[in-house]
Amino acid sequence: MALFHHFITSKDFGGSHNHMQTQLSQLGFTFHYVLRLLLAFSGFHLARDPANQSFLGSRTDLYAVAERHYETAVREVAAAIPQLDTANSPALYASSIFIFLCSLAKGPQQGEYLAYRDDGSPGCLSLFMGLRSVLEICRATLPVDLLSIHAADPEDLTSQAEEPPVHREEPVSQGYRDHLGQVRHLVSATFPDSGVRSTDYSQVLDRLCHCYEVVFGGTSQLPESQLWPQIFGWLYTLPDLFLADAQQRRPVALVVFAFFTVLLKRLDPAWFIRGWPDHIMNGIFGSLDEYHQGYVQWPMQQIGRPSDSLPLSRIDVP
Repeated sequence: MALFHHFITSKDFGGSHNHMQTQLSQLGFTFHYVLRLLLAFSGFHLARDPANQSFLGSRTDLYAVAERHYETAVREVAAAIPQLDTANSPALYASSIFIFLCSLAKGPQQGEYLAYRDDGSPGCLSLFMGLRSVLEICRATLPVDLLSIHAADPEDLTSQAEEPPVHREEPVSQGYRDHLGQVRHLVSATFPDSGVRSTDYSQVLDRLCHCYEVVFGGTSQLPESQLWPQIFGWLYTLPDLFLADAQQRRPVALVVFAFFTVLLKRLDPAWFIRGWPDHIMNGIFGSLDEYHQGYVQWPMQQIGRPSDSLPLSRIDVP
């Protein structure tokens, strides 16, 4: 009950306007795997909050409880997917999103870098990508705006609209086209023919360049509500071949993904994103040879990680 109370009352889960929490909770009362994922999300939030002095127990205890809810829900969702129909599609849609969000909410983990893991197994991004078919089938019937889990209140958006535009910092707004051009030359030199890999990488890079233009190409910052679909939309369209290359730590795939972390850093104010861009960048840099490390100097600088710095410390999670 305490984890559920935290989910429906915390301002980090949608602000004081809790219509989203209410709709998700209603789904959870009918489909218990949704409720378990909400409890897991709430538990990971409490475990990662350094200011939390919860009577529920230590951060280690909270993390363990959240992990149990998460693992049980993943098994239940996997069992429910073959029975997908109009009745359970909203619940499975919500679950597919929250499985991925919970994997981020755990905080950066040793050896886990979103697109790949040090042990060679798929990164937590695979949980999201593997459920793309569920998302495609279900999203038209879902009455919940899941992106509002981190969005500001309407009142806050109104007040923000009255403020002058926020001008972008120079390091990101200047020079990214040249550096992305260097990555394009790397792709062309590595895959000189017109095969599938060359085509897929070119499309991935085209979409990444477009995302950079939308996010960084203007004179003022996009509202947060527009950042999320732009940035995560790039992940959503990644082809299986590129994902497999990233999982195998092929250098060009990691270089491209390093540039994505600059976009992800723009979402750092969201508690479940915080720490991931730095962690991913550190993992990528350590996985590249000296030649390819040269291509990620610029993205490392943008997220504040000089290439000669010591390895990042882990986020302090159990």
